Amino acid sequence: MPRAPLTGLFFALIAACSLLIGCEQARVNQESYDQIKVGMSYEEVKSILGGDGVDETPSGTSISGAGVASGSGASEKLYVWKDKNKSITVNIKNGKVTNINKFGF
Repeated sequence: MPRAPLTGLFFALIAACSLLIGCEQARVNQESYDQIKVGMSYEEVKSILGGDGVDETPSGTSISGAGVASGSGASEKLYVWKDKNKSITVNIKNGKVTNINKFGF
């Protein structure tokens, strides 16, 4: 009979771990968004949002109205953090935040 209490304890621990993992993923929220400021470093943003964002920097070459070809700007990156239907996008140029957007909030 001692196995039944241990089994219950095991499932309770699994449930608790699941809740902790869920909390970690929920950092894409209004509170986190409000903490991100223009001028912050990428490292500061990662600490707020709980890790690396997905690099979704557009690639390719564009042609301006004057016919001048230019790249997408190697020093400018677009990172995205997602949680279900919510996302936070952050533009980083020369290591600093230049723009922040939110979607699905």
